[in-house]
Amino acid sequence: PGPFPPVYSNPAILMWSLGSEWNINLFFKPGQFPTVLSAAQALESAAVQVKSFDSTHPVVSSYGTIVNKPNDVETYVNTSCLSVDVWSVNEYRGPGFSRTFDQWQAISGKPMFLGEYGIDAYNTTAGSEDQATHAQWVSWLWDEIVRNLYANNPNNAALGGAVFEWNDDWW
Repeated sequence: PGPFPPVYSNPAILMWSLGSEWNINLFFKPGQFPTVLSAAQALESAAVQVKSFDSTHPVVSSYGTIVNKPNDVETYVNTSCLSVDVWSVNEYRGPGFSRTFDQWQAISGKPMFLGEYGIDAYNTTAGSEDQATHAQWVSWLWDEIVRNLYANNPNNAALGGAVFEWNDDWW
């Protein structure tokens, strides 16, 4: 029923992911979308199209940090992008997520996961890698995700998280 081969029943498909931090990059190309609202409308259109091809798998979208403008996030999640079933949030808040999980639950009843989290292993103060601190902070962050997992408590919204390397490229 579309331009794609009928692979929707493949057990490797968990969900369809649309956009990475589209609220920040406005879908990358300079001038692609002039506002966050127009990018959100494009995301909604794409989610509707994906669901027309495959109604059996959820659609997820990655939102760049919710810390600065939770009211804006609420508008896009609950008004502009209704066809997105699961939200990914990319957060880099230090050794803890602060109020990320509480903020999300105040924004939406939809499930979420941390699509990106972590810290840079390079310590700019020391001028070198600090793998011990990196490992400790990532451990603390993971423990906080575990405390907020839906699987552990159905009153929680978190589905999990993925550590992201951020700036730890091979120099």
